[in-house]
Amino acid sequence: MLQFLEESKVVPASALTGMREELSLPHAAGASEYRLYFGARQVEQEQTVGDEVQMVEVTEYDYVSVLADHEPTDDEWKEVLMERGYTKTKAASIVRG
Repeated sequence: MLQFLEESKVVPASALTGMREELSLPHAAGASEYRLYFGARQVEQEQTVGDEVQMVEVTEYDYVSVLADHEPTDDEWKEVLMERGYTKTKAASIVRG
């Protein structure tokens, strides 16, 4: 089983444990959500420290995710991304990280 879940933009780097991630889903017996992170960029955000508001630079990523009963291979990632309309070049770029 391999099913595309979503593409998301603007994920703070602090949420990442690596460029690939497995998230268990208790409601999906035998399956997990697998994510590929890509598109790193630096953005400025407001951060409040006490009474002071500061602008800080943070790294954000985009990601795509699938629901699967196994960790997808690079070829499976490329195939599911192209089925969702990504070009072969863009899918390969996402898989490379």
